[in-house]
This record gives sequence, C-alpha cells and structure tokens, in this order.
Amino acid sequence: MSDPSPRNDRAIALDLNSLALPLDGSFQRASAHAVSLSRFFPSPLPPWSDAMVMRTRRQVGGCVAAVDAALRQDMSRRLPQIEPALETLASGHVWSVISQHPELISPALFAQFRLRAAMGLLSGSEDGEAARLLHGLAQDDPTIAGQLATLVTTQARWNDRGVEDAPIVTDLPAVAMEELVSLCCAVLVQALMSSDIAPVDRLLDCANHSCDAILARHDEEAGALGAAAWLARAMDGRMLDDALLCALAQEGQLLLCAILAQRCAAPLDQVGLALVDGRDDVMLALCKVADLPDEAAILLQMYVDPVRPTPRDAALAAMIDRYEAMTVEEARALVAPLALPANLTDKMVLIGMKASG
Repeated sequence: MSDPSPRNDRAIALDLNSLALPLDGSFQRASAHAVSLSRFFPSPLPPWSDAMVMRTRRQVGGCVAAVDAALRQDMSRRLPQIEPALETLASGHVWSVISQHPELISPALFAQFRLRAAMGLLSGSEDGEAARLLHGLAQDDPTIAGQLATLVTTQARWNDRGVEDAPIVTDLPAVAMEELVSLCCAVLVQALMSSDIAPVDRLLDCANHSCDAILARHDEEAGALGAAAWLARAMDGRMLDDALLCALAQEGQLLLCAILAQRCAAPLDQVGLALVDGRDDVMLALCKVADLPDEAAILLQMYVDPVRPTPRDAALAAMIDRYEAMTVEEARALVAPLALPANLTDKMVLIGMKASG
C-alpha cells in the first residue's frame, strides 16, 4: 500500500473546534468549568483577584512550555527529520493555541493549576509561628526536616512571578501530567502534520513514544503535594497540638489540608480545591470530621479569603454558627463524596438533577 497522500494526512489532523465540546456528558461539570475559565481568561464576568489570575496563568503557561520543550527535544531525537520543522515552529506555538482555546484544558487539569496558584500565594513566611513550630519538630528528625524543605521550596516555586510562558517545574499529580502531555503533544503533532515533514504513521509513533518517555520520568511524589501528604502521615497523632494546627491555619494551609485529607481519608487535591473554591460547608465538615480545634477551623476560613472568588468576611458569623451546629454525622455525609472518582460523582449529580426535574 502506498503512503498516505499529504491531503489525507491533513484530513486527520486535530479539529480544535470539535475538541472544545464537553466529552464526559456532565452538564454541571462543563458549566462550572466554563465559568471558572472565564474568570482567568478575557471575559465580561467579574474576575478573581489579579494576583490569582496572574499566578494561575503563570502555572498553565509555564507547565505547557516545559512539556512543549521536552516533547520537541525527545521527538527530534527519535525522528531527526522533523527537527527543521520544529525549529521553524515558534517556541510558544503550543501555549498560543491553548491560550486561544482554553476550553481544551479539562476541569480536572485546570483545577490543579488553580490549586497550585492559590497555595503559592498562601505560602507562609519562613519567620512565622508555623515555621518556628515546624522547625522545632524537625530538629530531631532529619527525614521530616528534608520533607519540610521540599514543601517550602516547592510551594514557594508555585508563587513564581516570571514571564507567563517561561518553563517551570511540572510537579503535577500523575493523572494531570498525563493529560497535559497528551494535550501539548496533540497541538504539536497537528502543526507538524500540516508541514508534511514525515509520514503520519512514523510521526504518530514518535509522538506516542515521546509521551511515554516523559511520563516515565515524572515523579508526582517529588512535589509539594507529595511532601505535604508524607508529613501529614508522619506527624499526625504524635506531633500535632492545637497551637501548631492554629498556626498552620494562618500560614501553612497546604500542610493543614494534607492533615485534613489524612484524617478524613480524602484526596489531598480535592480537600485543597474545596478550600480554594469557597465550598464552605464541605470545608467546615472536613474540619469537624478531622476533629480540628474550633479556633483552627475558623482561622482557616478567614486566612484563605485572598485566593477565593468572593470574600467571606461578611458571612463569618453565620459560618461560625453553622460550624457549631453541625453534627459529626452531617459532616461525614458532606465529606464522603470527596473520596469517590470524579466521574462517579458527576453521574450521581446528573441523575439526581434528572430525578428532581
């Protein structure tokens, strides 16, 4: 069989307009994602804080640029004949396409970038009370000291103020990293296919192997989420007193989220997103189930306002009343869905909407 013609090659290139459609069938998730994206990209809707928008776009652009560079390097090594086309293609091409079509970023992936930006902005002072107390705990345990150093360094890196599309460390969870690599590769391959630089089958095989190689080198435990989760497991039950928990509520929110996740058997990223997205009842329930001191629970709500879409100061009194009235059984019912796969909760919500309609 003869090689496919250039016209047929181009015919199977990706169609960005079709990719923009929601694929999981969840109207609620797609709608919420559209609203969330509109706050970070040009839109007439009221945006989040300027700092939150800038840090989130920095995280998206920086991670895209890093994956783009890694793909170019690996693909040109595997298939040298595409190197001239890669050199001709602008270095920011992938980010340019994604920033013009932000709907290509799934809700789950975009949530990871939003979480990184928020926790970067919330990274505490190295001279604060939480840092002082943690330093005291780490003096007698070099392993804890090492993980604390990783947490501080990585979280500070999430507060990077560099050029939007300058490469940064892609310390994402494995599932999010896989999606990001696939997205960047799809955009890159589409551009290469239009240049007729190599047979489609060889180009796609090269791209697939390059994606696999990048993902094989990725270590999700090396980032801030991994360090925070490790510390929560190591410290819980023997090192956490009320003073430290209250200090973490003010300037160590990521580690406190990891402690909540550990005690409630919930994914750390879901706990962090509940906090950042202003899901007050869920966060209050997490604090209740985790048996957090009342003072720490309220302080946590107060000190994350700068990274939330709407301030909570005016509702603080009502929030305290709700927390005091909430029973542990009610709290567990609110926390339970966090441990379920997102696809399952989406379908349950969708079925519930249809049943109530």
